[in-house]
Amino acid sequence: LAEVVVDKTATAASTGTTNCPFHTIAEALALPAPTSPRRIRVRGGVPALGYVEPLLAIPTLVTLEGEANDRVTISGGGACLVAVAPSCTISLAGGGTLRAVTVTNTTGNAVEVRSGTGAARIENAIATGAKQNGFAVRADVVLDNAAALDNDADGLDARTAIVTVTNSEFRLNSGHGLDID
Repeated sequence: LAEVVVDKTATAASTGTTNCPFHTIAEALALPAPTSPRRIRVRGGVPALGYVEPLLAIPTLVTLEGEANDRVTISGGGACLVAVAPSCTISLAGGGTLRAVTVTNTTGNAVEVRSGTGAARIENAIATGAKQNGFAVRADVVLDNAAALDNDADGLDARTAIVTVTNSEFRLNSGHGLDID
């Protein structure tokens, strides 16, 4: 498993290694698409600030993971790739994994799930404070120990997808907790 490291407080030249981590998640995702699994480990940096990024498109075979006990907050975003919303913070392809992060978006969806190779996985992740849906699912996904809390529309909005949910919660959303068609 190849590992790339991101730390927004890094001051050395960025190469994505433990000693010289990338400064942004977008830098790590700009690497050529992997042919074998790659983990992008995101260090917490300054907890009060979190990471403000453009749309983060996580491809198949890539795991974006907050560091062990340090749940990283990611906000920002750009035009969604498949969901109908003004913006998305993270677009997760089937075969990709999102783990140990908190994601928010002030204008659209926190996380969208799009097609890829196999089901996407969302593990130990929180979607909160999104202006629209916490999770906008348009392809197969497994949510394990995930939460959609306090979003302005649905916690989970799923269309044309097989959704597997274990140990997860969907509450305090202005729309439905779960809206599955």
